[in-house]
Amino acid sequence: MHVIEKCLDYFIQMLVHVTSKDNCIPKNYYEDHNVISFVDLKAQKIYCCEVGYMLDYKDDEYLTKCKFCHFPRYLPLKAESGRYKNV
Repeated sequence: MHVIEKCLDYFIQMLVHVTSKDNCIPKNYYEDHNVISFVDLKAQKIYCCEVGYMLDYKDDEYLTKCKFCHFPRYLPLKAESGRYKNV
């Protein structure tokens, strides 16, 4: 099992523990994943500034650095690496 799944299982168990007995919270990641895939919800990755000042969403997703702290979004390209995409 992946670490992310284990973390989600842990948080789901905490939610189940603090809510009432008649809740409809899925009991683990597998049940949650099945519900989401049945409803056909799509996940979207949103970049967050390293310091946490802003989310790059919609108009900001093509920026190369944070508007507030000017922290670079990508690692600098090195000429000898032969890379042509930002990482």
